[in-house]
Amino acid sequence: MGCFADDPAAYFQNRSTVAHHLPLAEQEALQLEALQQRFAALRDAIPPLKALADAARIAEINRIDDVAPLLFPHSFYKSFPQQLIHTGRFDALGEWLGRLSVNNLDVLAGRSFDSIDGWLDAVDAETGLEITHSSGTAGALSLYPRSKQETALQRAIFRMSLADWLDPVDAFKEKPDFAVIWPSYASGRSAILQGARFLREVVAATPALFYPLIPTPMSSDWQIYVLQVDTARQRNAPPPQANEYVQQKIDEAAEIHRSYQDRIRFLLETVRYGLSSTRTVMAGGPLNLFRLCGEGLALGMEPGLAPGSIVRSFGGLKGFPEPENMEATIKRFAGVDGIRSGYGMTEVSSPFNSCDQGHFHIPPWVVPMLLDPASGTLLPRGGRQKGRIALMDLFPQSYWGGVVSADIVELSWETCACGRTSPHVMPDITRIAARGGDEHGIGAATDEAIHAALHALNFDIG
Repeated sequence: MGCFADDPAAYFQNRSTVAHHLPLAEQEALQLEALQQRFAALRDAIPPLKALADAARIAEINRIDDVAPLLFPHSFYKSFPQQLIHTGRFDALGEWLGRLSVNNLDVLAGRSFDSIDGWLDAVDAETGLEITHSSGTAGALSLYPRSKQETALQRAIFRMSLADWLDPVDAFKEKPDFAVIWPSYASGRSAILQGARFLREVVAATPALFYPLIPTPMSSDWQIYVLQVDTARQRNAPPPQANEYVQQKIDEAAEIHRSYQDRIRFLLETVRYGLSSTRTVMAGGPLNLFRLCGEGLALGMEPGLAPGSIVRSFGGLKGFPEPENMEATIKRFAGVDGIRSGYGMTEVSSPFNSCDQGHFHIPPWVVPMLLDPASGTLLPRGGRQKGRIALMDLFPQSYWGGVVSADIVELSWETCACGRTSPHVMPDITRIAARGGDEHGIGAATDEAIHAALHALNFDIG
């Protein structure tokens, strides 16, 4: 017997407004039933989850609060020995991922690969998984073993969520008639670049109306090499040696950097002369949007987008300082009164879209919790609270969706002024430092339970 979170788009008949206007008690009743099903199915199938449950002596879920000690610290997904990537130990890396999922990579056992890109291509082509990774801004790459079926259902959720930030007339069309401007790489394995894929497939009227700044995929090998170089620099160590494939990707990235200004100009000229009367969704990280819009204003493009266009921003500043007049610059170029934002994290399947109050609304298939930043104690799930946000994503069926983030937020369970009843995050979001240098021990679980789970995940790997 299934639950509402198996296919949220189908359950809510592709109506995001219905999902975000459920009475809170009704939401929580659906959530508890789904949580009980997920835990019963995955408790003994995911070794680190079993370790946490055994340590907490939890055999079943009776209330939503019971799941708090069973949430993985976000750092679990990068807890594998990073040298497995650097040395091409993909068999071991596949075994590690298999401990986080009911799916496995056994079909690739015994195979060798010259690059991470090649290994990920093989995973896509020959297994039921579609691996997503983080951007690596914290210094190491996190890996997430989503299934292809889950990715397909994510696309349906994305399609449903258009009603959160498009005009209803456009949101409910079979295919919105927008062009999409994307000031980054056309595609890649990170969650943000996979968002580009959904924009191309769901929002752009045709694939030809998707305009990336860089019309090639971003190489995961290159991303990881950059992380290695940064780590070496911080340690005053020599940079790592690049193999032939990685060197090729380094050279390609250097060429992109050299031609960056020309690419910006070319994209802006395309907008000026090819899209002057075409409504456009301009989407991406705020810094990328700011750079593009600043260059556009310097060329006299004010506004640069056709009437009825929309700006969609997500991904945050990644620790960089906010440029002066960033929001005003983006609005001036786009000719819009506001920017539609999203808040999310790679660990969670669905971003939280902002309403006209600037609040980020959490859909019913994601259960929010707040923890005391110092002790990890679960705070009351009601009213308005501030703490470290933890989330139980009920959508995944092949892996455990519970995660404790490193974000400090203010969260309200009260009905928003916009009319939505879904819990919502206020826009002032900050990051907490690792506790005593140990970024794993940050949740409601005890230190002993976390270390047992890490042992179950990493034992004999490496």
